[in-house]
Amino acid sequence: WCDPGTGAARIAFGGTVRFRYAAHEIDLRASDPEVELDGPASRVIFRIGRRTVVETLDVSHATVRVDGKTFTYDRIPAAIPPGAADSVFAGYYLPGEPFGWVSITFTTA
Repeated sequence: WCDPGTGAARIAFGGTVRFRYAAHEIDLRASDPEVELDGPASRVIFRIGRRTVVETLDVSHATVRVDGKTFTYDRIPAAIPPGAADSVFAGYYLPGEPFGWVSITFTTA
């Protein structure tokens, strides 16, 4: 789903992603990724036993390109979401801490 006028979008995928960082003993499998782009409410969601917000996204700092029906959001800064003290990040990262970035390209029909 995408609203070209506002740039808001929800992109859903199937499959599983594995996050592994042996030095920190992290080995996490997450499935059914979703990216929601909606200004300050933007976020990344995975199913880790249940549907869980894994990152918040700051699209105001992304490079955005539109080429016809293809939208590219490049290097969207990501952060640990509020409430993460009770999440898969408990003890590793605090809410609001930077957590890399996300780039995504999608084409509408």
